[in-house]
Amino acid sequence: MKSFFGLILLAIALCDAHTLLTNVTINGRTTNECLRPATGDSSPIMASTGDRNGIMEANYTCGFLPHAARAAKASCPIAAGSLMNISYYHGAGYGDETPEKDFWIASSHRGPFLAYMTRWENSTGIPSGLAWFKIFHSGITKNATGDYKTIQWASPDTLNSNNGAMTVRIPPQLAPGRYLLRTEIIALHDSQERGAQPYIRCIDLTVTGTGTVIPKDLVALPGAVGYNHPGLRFNVYQTKNQVYPIPGPAVFDFTKASTQSGNGTIPDISCAGYPSGACPAPARCNMGTGRCECPEGFGVEGFQCIEGLVSSATSFTIFSGMLAILFFAL
Repeated sequence: MKSFFGLILLAIALCDAHTLLTNVTINGRTTNECLRPATGDSSPIMASTGDRNGIMEANYTCGFLPHAARAAKASCPIAAGSLMNISYYHGAGYGDETPEKDFWIASSHRGPFLAYMTRWENSTGIPSGLAWFKIFHSGITKNATGDYKTIQWASPDTLNSNNGAMTVRIPPQLAPGRYLLRTEIIALHDSQERGAQPYIRCIDLTVTGTGTVIPKDLVALPGAVGYNHPGLRFNVYQTKNQVYPIPGPAVFDFTKASTQSGNGTIPDISCAGYPSGACPAPARCNMGTGRCECPEGFGVEGFQCIEGLVSSATSFTIFSGMLAILFFAL
């Protein structure tokens, strides 16, 4: 009888499992010592990013609090320019999934992988406000027509092909110091109903090397992605070629940092004098300042207004690439 109930409990546990970052491999050494503590289960940060408050809570920074704000056992040293493997674990299959497909993440959990960093000299706590820059992201890796199952994603396809690991390179230009690396998988299988499911965990790193760049184009997490971002509402079950808008900012361009005031900014181009469509809706051009302004309740992400986004900016400039697209369309 006890063994019967044990099997029932095991089945329940597996059905509730999704994925959990379990270790990292740096220079051939695999460890979990530099992972910020987690709750011990593999639940996503929130059940629904469709909730206005879902991705605007503090848990969205490094994972469930208070665990994620506690110290890791160590800070893992890594040289700038080095690769590191970030490994996930899910467990044996459940339902109609096979263990081979479902070992590292539920195979239904299609979506992107994102990696951010922030300079953080403390062994405890998490940053707030504008602190993070993106070093890597991957969404759809192989597009296809026909059945949605032929379209490949960072999750689960890249994970499965790499034995449950995502590979990230620490930018070679990055200045040495203590950092937090924030990893995120966004599962989109239920995005049309209950919402997307982010799986987030932070890693303490000590970066070494001769790099000199400390990025200044920073975003807040939470805050960089609005609850209504199209990348969180994306329908992975479409059966035609998909173009997926990865949430958050662009990957920081370290190669241009030294020639762009050290922060990768794009030169200003006034929207005044161009057709009204030069500012993507719902932004409108302020003819006095030459900037595209977002309406109340919107924030800026890249070169667009996102509803519900908490951002330090409410306006932005257009750039030559956007103008080229505009006039080509005309």
